[in-house]
Amino acid sequence: MIGWSFLKNSKFWVSFSINLFISLLIVSVLLFILQIYNSNQANQSAQFKNHLIAEKTVQEIASSMDAFSYDVLFLASLAENHFMPIEQKFDLPFITDIMANYLVSSPLVDQVRLLSSNGMELIRINESKGQAEIVAQTRLQDKANRYYFTDVKGLTSGSISVSYLDLNVENGQVEVPVKPMIRLASPLHDSSGNFIGAVIINFKAKTMISRLAAFGDETHDVWLVDDKGDWLLAPKDQMPWAGQLELGGNNLKTYLPKLYALLSDTRMGSKQAKQPTGFYRLQKIAIKPNAMIDQPVISRADNIFLIVHTRLKYAGLAAVAHRVFSNPYSFVVYFIGLWAAFIYSYQSFRRQRLKRRNRFQKNIITAFFDSAPEAMLVFNAQGQVVYENFKLTELLSELSGSSESGLQLESAQLRKALWHDYRSNALPKEFIEVVCKDKRRYFRRKASWIGEDDEELLIGVVVSELTDMKQGGIDIHP
Repeated sequence: MIGWSFLKNSKFWVSFSINLFISLLIVSVLLFILQIYNSNQANQSAQFKNHLIAEKTVQEIASSMDAFSYDVLFLASLAENHFMPIEQKFDLPFITDIMANYLVSSPLVDQVRLLSSNGMELIRINESKGQAEIVAQTRLQDKANRYYFTDVKGLTSGSISVSYLDLNVENGQVEVPVKPMIRLASPLHDSSGNFIGAVIINFKAKTMISRLAAFGDETHDVWLVDDKGDWLLAPKDQMPWAGQLELGGNNLKTYLPKLYALLSDTRMGSKQAKQPTGFYRLQKIAIKPNAMIDQPVISRADNIFLIVHTRLKYAGLAAVAHRVFSNPYSFVVYFIGLWAAFIYSYQSFRRQRLKRRNRFQKNIITAFFDSAPEAMLVFNAQGQVVYENFKLTELLSELSGSSESGLQLESAQLRKALWHDYRSNALPKEFIEVVCKDKRRYFRRKASWIGEDDEELLIGVVVSELTDMKQGGIDIHP
């Protein structure tokens, strides 16, 4: 059975803590480099994909608007040609029949209307389960105060007005279930240029919005907001059209405040933004036809902002690096742990080194005190006396032949003299061999490395062995 006594070994813990710190430091550097590389790669990929999705969205909107712009111009021209100037009225049966056939053949159209010059509906045909439902005269409504009628009144023949992207309103109330609509209108004029009414097509914006949402996938989302930050096409956990339904709290401002703050900078183009939840592209789009139309197109649906969201996914070490360095809380915890490992390693190393030094000095002093108690002077690596026997002066006088007064040396001078003699081979050869041999044997048994400071300490001890050498000739005045 393997014992667990090594856990009590201080050398084990010093080695373990140092290795742990170095390992964590290397891992940190590698994770940081990996995070920078993966972040750059993910950002470039997200920007490219977001751009493609945004372009597809704009093209889808333009394609839909182009088709319906030609339709509304065709119906407007037909209505003008069937206006009877003498009776000052339209050929309603003929126009109704044409509009009904058009609606049945156009699945994306929810409603077709013909309005008089004062805003009263003359014809309204609704789509109902794929069939045309002609509304009775008694149910027709006055739309004189609706903004899309006032917009179209001031336009010339051949022009188009595009309404807001909003919910359909009937009799002053939002229709339930909600119907997102875009209305294309074109004015009607008689031969004298007088305004005689307008043709309006209600386009099913829900179908277009669903097509836009389909551009997203498991890593991409497509959203739409207006300039107030209200959702038109919302994330799964948000409610679209909450602004028009007067349901507070569901908007971009509360969902992603930092992203909402960028709307004002996106009014003239697109902007890229990186958030903790992913990479975003904000682009202002105008819902209007791009086809070549002689007369101008006026669109109120130019307050729409497209948001393409890319969720950045990482795997393996890249996920670990992203989690550590992208989240400030995770980074702080990791940094504190790394710093604690460093402090523990440093303190453990210092304590072990000090313990080893003290034990070494104690063992050396004890060993030489037992062998030569009559003459002992021991210095540490800084030249300070750690043990002194006052018979040393007499011994050195006998060996060197010098006077006693000449031997009253400071401890630093004596240490320097001994060190000089050791380096210049002034000490007897056999004495040096004994010291080196003893030093190697001692350190091989007691420690795993030899420091220069420890060597100097041992040199300071050799004075105590002169009692046995009797060689003389030691020059203590280098």
